[in-house]
Amino acid sequence: MKLTSITKRYDDNTVFDNFNLTIQDNKITCILGKSGCGKTTLLNIIAHLTDYQGKTDVENEKISYIFQNQRLLNNLTVAGNLRYVLKNCNFSSNEIEEKINDILKLVKLKENKHMYPKQLSGGMAQRVSLARAFVYPSKILLMDEPFKGLDISLKKHIIKIFQDLFNNDKKTTIFVTHDIEEALLLADRIIVLGDGGIILLDKELESRDDALISNLRRNIYKIM
Repeated sequence: MKLTSITKRYDDNTVFDNFNLTIQDNKITCILGKSGCGKTTLLNIIAHLTDYQGKTDVENEKISYIFQNQRLLNNLTVAGNLRYVLKNCNFSSNEIEEKINDILKLVKLKENKHMYPKQLSGGMAQRVSLARAFVYPSKILLMDEPFKGLDISLKKHIIKIFQDLFNNDKKTTIFVTHDIEEALLLADRIIVLGDGGIILLDKELESRDDALISNLRRNIYKIM
C-alpha cells in the first residue's frame, strides 16, 4: 500500500504536508504518537472517510475498519451483524452461514449468535467487532485503538483472539494505539508520528529478541 504526497488540513491546522508512506502487505504496522498528531486521520484517509490531497493506491480495495467503539447494529443479532457485511459479496446463502459459523467458532461466540448487542458484555461485543472485520473479504484492516478501555485480563484475551484471527487471515493491518506495549507485542513494524505528520521513528521488528525490544521501548519512550 502506498500513500503519496498526502496533504490534509483542518482550517489552519496542517495534519499532513506532502506525506509519503509505504505499508508492507500482510503485515501489522502499528502507528504510535501523541493525541492530535494525525493517527486516526491517517486511517480515515486510507478508508476515504475524509477529504485530502494526494494519492493512495487503495481506491478499489475492500477495507475492514475496527473503531474504538464497536459500532454494532443494535437491531441485528450477532450473526445478523456479520451477515450484513457479507450481503453484497457474491456469496451464496449457504456460504454466508458457513463463514459466519466458522468465524464465530474462532472468537468463541458460536453459542451467542442469536443474541443482540445490548445483551453482550463489552468483551463479547469487541469479539463480534473482530469477527465482523475478519469475516469480510477485505485485504486491508484498519484498527483505531480497538483494545482501549479493556481491563488487563480481558485485553490479553481479546489480543490473543486477534492474533489467532490474523494468523488465519493475514490482512494488511494498520493499527493505531497509544499503548507502547501493545505495539511491541503485535507489530511487525512500528511508526511513531510527531506533529504535522512527521515520522519520528520507523522500525521493523525483525525478531522478538529481548534486547531489541528493550532498546526499542527505550527509544519510543524518549520521543513520545
